[in-house]
Amino acid sequence: MNRFGDELIVTMEILAGQYAREIYPHNDAIDITLTRAPMTEAADTADAGRAI
Repeated sequence: MNRFGDELIVTMEILAGQYAREIYPHNDAIDITLTRAPMTEAADTADAGRAI
């Protein structure tokens, strides 16, 4: 995602009331920031070679 024309499509679920109160009134000027964060491992040892 380095060029102006790049596009990322994200599918999410949100409660209808939350959408009506917090998103719809501001849908013409909303900005969304996606942050990539490493998740904790379920195993005893972390996979250090795995990409985030």
